[in-house]
Amino acid sequence: MQDKHGNDIKAGDTLFNPHDRDQYHIVIQDGEGRLFLGDLDSPLERYAPQTWWEVVHNTGHEAR
Repeated sequence: MQDKHGNDIKAGDTLFNPHDRDQYHIVIQDGEGRLFLGDLDSPLERYAPQTWWEVVHNTGHEAR
């Protein structure tokens, strides 16, 4: 899955969306490898990350 700039999104990344109520969310991953936005009730794909979100902090993944 990628953000609006084409960066890969991984667990531990912080995503930013200026139009979202909370604006910043940490990406988490469940035991099956699915990514979620802040909690396991919010699957990331539901929030169109490729359109609205951008990675603003990561946990030490390769340079973007």
